[in-house]
Amino acid sequence: MYRRLQSQALQTTSVNVHRHFTTFSMIQAASKVEWAVSEPITDRKSVFLGRAIAITSSADAHERLRDLRENDKRVAKATHPHICAWRVSDPATGVIVDQEYDDNGEAPGGERILALLEMVGVTNVLVAVTRWYGGTQLGSDRFKHISSAAQGALEKGGFFEKKRGKKDKNSQQQTGSSASSSGSKKKKGKRK
Repeated sequence: MYRRLQSQALQTTSVNVHRHFTTFSMIQAASKVEWAVSEPITDRKSVFLGRAIAITSSADAHERLRDLRENDKRVAKATHPHICAWRVSDPATGVIVDQEYDDNGEAPGGERILALLEMVGVTNVLVAVTRWYGGTQLGSDRFKHISSAAQGALEKGGFFEKKRGKKDKNSQQQTGSSASSSGSKKKKGKRK
C-alpha cells in the first residue's frame, strides 16, 4: 500500500483530512482517473468491460494490472479479471521494443487484443478486458465482445478514432463533400 501512495498522481494531491479516509479516497481517485473505460457489453448474462491506459514500459503495464486487481473489488472477483495486451515503442524511433498479451483463461482473447493494437497502430498503451461469466457459454461470440470492449476503451481514451464505414462515406458523397477523395489509400496485406 505504501508503494502505491508514492505514485506521481498521489504525490501532487495534498488534502488535510483524516489520514485513513484521505489515503483511501486518493487511491480510488487515482485509479478511476487514469483508465479509459468502455461501455459494458452484456450477452447471455456475461458482462465484458474494456479499459485502456497509457504506459511507458512492460513493468508499468504489470504494475497497472496489479493496481487494477487490488483497487477494484469487482475486477478482483471477475471470472477473467484481465484479458489484456500492450505494445511499447521507443519514443525516439517509434520502433516496437516490447509487446505482450495475457489470455487470462480466455484463449486466444489476449492475442486478439494484441492484433487489434497492431491493426490500428497504437503503441504505449495497455488494454485490459474484464469478463464476468454469466453461466452460459458464448462460443466464438465472446471474442467479438472482447474485441469490441477493447476497441471501445481505446476510443474512449482517445488512443484512436473510429474509422468511417461505407454508410458514412456514401452519406458524405451525397452531401457534395469531397473529403473522401483525399487520396489516402490503406494498404492491404501482411501485418508488420
